[in-house]
Amino acid sequence: MFKEVENISSGTCVADQIFNAISSGKLSSGDKLPSERLLTDKFKVSRPVLREAISALSFMGIIQKKHGKGNYIAKHLNRALINNSFKYMLISKEKEIEDLLEARKTIECKLISLAALRKNELQLSKMRQTIEEMGKCKKTDSRRVKLDFNFHLLIAESAQNKVLRNLQMGYA
Repeated sequence: MFKEVENISSGTCVADQIFNAISSGKLSSGDKLPSERLLTDKFKVSRPVLREAISALSFMGIIQKKHGKGNYIAKHLNRALINNSFKYMLISKEKEIEDLLEARKTIECKLISLAALRKNELQLSKMRQTIEEMGKCKKTDSRRVKLDFNFHLLIAESAQNKVLRNLQMGYA
């Protein structure tokens, strides 16, 4: 029913497997989950990783924690799944979001270094002007988002590398 988790730093894989076991009917509403000790052995993860997964599923209403008795699949499971599917989607996409941000930072760093070498005075002047305008905006001002986007676009254009620019704009 369960298989070893490859990434022991995240409870997402564990939560996915438990969720899939419920979805496929291997676990039903009201069923008691195996003990933490047994689950950590099955998943090949640490207790904190397992507890992170259980807590996430509990937060979504899929698992009910009963102090001293164990963890159970929620009795009103269907409603919990429907009401909380968006929360589950967000939690399961956490790693993808981290990967995307890491890629964006990598691309931005390279664009910045190229822009520093290749910019012209007009581009530098536009960047300064954009920074000044952003400084005048309140943090909640919607115009600030547009100015920030334009600033990153100016950096990408100043780098004079079409491939990196297109990758950057794909993440924006």
